[in-house]
Amino acid sequence: MGPFDGRFKFHLNGKREKLPIGGYPAFTIQQARHRHKALRALVERGQSPAQAQRVQAIEQKAADARRLSFRNFAQRWVHETLFYRSGGYRAQTVRWLDA
Repeated sequence: MGPFDGRFKFHLNGKREKLPIGGYPAFTIQQARHRHKALRALVERGQSPAQAQRVQAIEQKAADARRLSFRNFAQRWVHETLFYRSGGYRAQTVRWLDA
């Protein structure tokens, strides 16, 4: 975090928490105000914005994992591990994986 990073500080259930909003050059004042308003609404409903952000990150990771098919994984594996093998060997391995 740099010198111009904004943070949202709040108290919820007797605990003080803070959540980064974003840095100034990449994150405009208007965007920061909009984000602050959304985070404040969560706190007013009794929900922790930090917890909501963690849950969202976990859900995103799970969605990314579901999108990763065997074919995509196999293609990445061939590209990353068989780069030093001949073209014929790679083609044979791909045919074997497709079958």
